[in-house]
Amino acid sequence: NRHALRSRLCLELDGTLKALVEPVQSAVSVLPDRYNSAMHVGDVGTALQCRILYCAGSLYSGSDLIPLIKHFVRCIQQLIKCQKTTALYSTMSIFHPCMHLTGQ
Repeated sequence: NRHALRSRLCLELDGTLKALVEPVQSAVSVLPDRYNSAMHVGDVGTALQCRILYCAGSLYSGSDLIPLIKHFVRCIQQLIKCQKTTALYSTMSIFHPCMHLTGQ
């Protein structure tokens, strides 16, 4: 299946290479497509990984914080639903400074 192969390999190989070679914005821009491919084939673990990386990369690259908070909240809700506690704690450690930067 094209989506299964894309969700696994692209996140690992292409994502790592883009993060090392290109600016953060270009590495982050492909993550929503990878998230959709992973969800299409039911690979929730890879999809959550894409969403976490998108949130962290967007914060690092200086994206608008208000829409980013909504992405963080959706990510945290999915992590709670899937009971991924380690990923949840690391995501929340990025989410709290984002909340403080917005004054909420």
